[in-house]
Amino acid sequence: MQIGLGALGSQVANNCIRSGYGKWTYIDPDVLYPHNLARHCLAQEHIGQNKAQAMRDYANALAGVHNPSVINAIPYGVFNGQALDNITSAIRSSKLIVDCSASVAVGRYLSHELAGDTRSVSFFMNPSGTALVMLLEDGKRSICLDTLEMQYYRMLNRTPELCEHLKAEHQTLYSSTCRGTSLVYPQDNAAIFAGLCSKAIKEIETNGGASISVWTLDGLSLLHHEEPGECFEEVRCQDWSVKVSPWLIERLYLQRQVKLPNETGGVLIGTFDFAHHICYIVDSIDSPSDSQEYPDAYIRGSNGLLESVTKIEDLTVGNLCYVGEWHSHPTAHTEPSRDDRTLLQAISGYAYLRGNPGVMAIVGNQSYSVFMKWSDGKQE
Repeated sequence: MQIGLGALGSQVANNCIRSGYGKWTYIDPDVLYPHNLARHCLAQEHIGQNKAQAMRDYANALAGVHNPSVINAIPYGVFNGQALDNITSAIRSSKLIVDCSASVAVGRYLSHELAGDTRSVSFFMNPSGTALVMLLEDGKRSICLDTLEMQYYRMLNRTPELCEHLKAEHQTLYSSTCRGTSLVYPQDNAAIFAGLCSKAIKEIETNGGASISVWTLDGLSLLHHEEPGECFEEVRCQDWSVKVSPWLIERLYLQRQVKLPNETGGVLIGTFDFAHHICYIVDSIDSPSDSQEYPDAYIRGSNGLLESVTKIEDLTVGNLCYVGEWHSHPTAHTEPSRDDRTLLQAISGYAYLRGNPGVMAIVGNQSYSVFMKWSDGKQE
């Protein structure tokens, strides 16, 4: 099953069709416009037609009426309630969901509500069309697209070669709508990346693990950055879920150990998904150099902190931001002290300015606790 038959998606589908790989259901609500023809595999006679239905007809014309490659075309978006039963049925009968929608909302909807037991892989290009990203769930779906997305953002922050990955300069206006821009990049790029996608799809069945891959064009070469997917730890705070990166937890434990017998701390980096009541915590900023660290107290400083937070927000185009603070306790005790509760109140007051709850984590000897507080006094 494939969601999204745009410039990249149509060429991925074309590769799979022409290699005789798979029996497909296509989902896309959009119609083909004249400006799409520069990189879409459909032709002028398909202008004005729904992309999913036109790609189905194109595919089956190649494969022959007696051996159709595409068994269904759904001309609606995945959020369309009228098509939900049809989409759900198609997902349940599929071995893999290939998401080429380039939509964060679609990826999270698949993660939390739509995919069920069906594994998903998401492909998208960066805004300049110079890199391809693959987010691949594991076979058991214990690691889903939403947390892979968070790891991807951290990867951009932690990998110097990817510091300009999300920058975009060349766009073309083709209508007056809010989505009326089209990226300007060579067909060569789309063709190269579509080939990588289709090859990856064919190998997924023999690969049960989760991963994040970024392929970047470098002249006539490709630079490949890859990380295995993490199974985020989940902490419940009443009606909110806090998903915490295991990589980050190990990092905080190590920082705590190095600073003993003193307490230490820093800033937590992540984001909030208000639609699903999820807080993601994926990274941190180390204790500033002017912080005060004692065996029974920690006072975070501010040297370089604003610059570090701003840099992360710029690199990830606002997808990662300040979510709160963390500090350590020199014992196994992770319950907040009176001073900690005062700190959480201050954090929530600051977070309120951005419309967010305040988050505080306390790291002890072998465990940690996470607390959330709204400026109205509600604490979880």
